[in-house]
Amino acid sequence: MRKLKFVRYDNRKHFDTLFRYITDPDEQKMFLTYNGENSVREFEGWLEGQLKHFYSEFFVIEEQGETAGFVYSYEHHMQDGHCKIGVYIAPQWRSSGMGAAAGVQMMGYMFRYYPLRRINCDVYEYNNGSLTSLLQAGFEKMGIWKEYRYYDGKYYDLILLTMTRASYMEKFEKIFTE
Repeated sequence: MRKLKFVRYDNRKHFDTLFRYITDPDEQKMFLTYNGENSVREFEGWLEGQLKHFYSEFFVIEEQGETAGFVYSYEHHMQDGHCKIGVYIAPQWRSSGMGAAAGVQMMGYMFRYYPLRRINCDVYEYNNGSLTSLLQAGFEKMGIWKEYRYYDGKYYDLILLTMTRASYMEKFEKIFTE
């Protein structure tokens, strides 16, 4: 598994691309639990708020000089030892294995720098690529929010997944420590 280039968000460099990805109605349905703001001004305020108050860690993934996606952590519960992560990969890179590599790399970062027992992910049932990738990586289903999202004329479940620190270390620790 290759190591990806994670960089800190730079408003001057990354804003336009993130605006395009995150405000696309089809893309929003893949990872947001609500529809974000869609004007430039509203989006800028929304993103600043997310970076300041919601995302604990946020990295942009750069590939071949382009913004290929982003990874982030949120809902940190340090006393309980868990958080959630999200991975977004732009459509042109989705079949490259980049999503799996980004998720594994982000989890390694989180386990290295935070005293977490587990990392959780939420995936919409219709996002088959992400769900399959996460299950193959070793995430376990922990629960389901039935009929959580109305999409394309039908209700879909939200699948709750988790991976423990021990499971991560067993499967992936050597990948990014060498």
